[in-house]
Amino acid sequence: MRRTCIISLLLVSTLLAACGTPTPAVSDTVVATPPGGKQPTPIPPPPPGEGLSDMAGRITKHPEWYEGQNVTLVGYFRGLDLLDEVLADPPENRTTDWVIADDSGGIWVTDASKLPFPSTSHEVWRIVRVRGQIELQANGLPYVRPFEVQWEGLKDTNDILPALCRVAIHQSGGPDKLDRHIYWYSTGTLAIIDEGTGLRASVNLKRGENYDLDVALNRAKLFDLPSTVSAACTGCVRYDIAAVDEKAGRPHFVTAYEGSVPDKLQGFLDLAAELSAKAKPIE
Repeated sequence: MRRTCIISLLLVSTLLAACGTPTPAVSDTVVATPPGGKQPTPIPPPPPGEGLSDMAGRITKHPEWYEGQNVTLVGYFRGLDLLDEVLADPPENRTTDWVIADDSGGIWVTDASKLPFPSTSHEVWRIVRVRGQIELQANGLPYVRPFEVQWEGLKDTNDILPALCRVAIHQSGGPDKLDRHIYWYSTGTLAIIDEGTGLRASVNLKRGENYDLDVALNRAKLFDLPSTVSAACTGCVRYDIAAVDEKAGRPHFVTAYEGSVPDKLQGFLDLAAELSAKAKPIE
């Protein structure tokens, strides 16, 4: 998971026109007929607010089927492949190309000018909707040429969890002007992104460590806490905590400030910080 808690609109295919097939509307998802005549099931664009798409994996598995076709993807913005979900060079530009990851995998997208935020952002839980056209690199790897990119869901980036992330902790402010993220995944991985130092690191927790963190979370009774549990203070570290409340079936968000964090919640935060100190930089 290198470069470490979304989606482009693609250009209308000229390939179809060359073949005599009418050019579809940009909002359509069109699937080409692969060699052998077997056509994959067409996938309609996901409507707004209806979760992530599952197109990226299909496209990367059979890129020749989708070359020149219009597609719609809804997924997480992953910057310059920050979570190593593509593991291939960007198609055009190492500073402006970016990755979108939906429920089936990741795929490169070009033209960062259409993003509603900087492509250099490390906010990997932002959800975007992309409509565009599939093109192939010289090596055959697919990417999306976007026609339009929209920001989906909440625009407070502390309020959205990455896929498979149980808890996301954002530390900000304080004397050191922190801007640090800790992600605890259901796989037992802790990932750290420090915007101040540029650190990208991760650690796979041992079974006992994962259990201890789970116990600490339960003791903190996070899901019973209100959205703000302590008063803001000048020069204090702010904690924005997001976690999946499985019983309620939705995320829960809590904000707390250094010096007045409830004891058991502080215990959870301290343990998460202690375990994250074991993380090794991602090269």
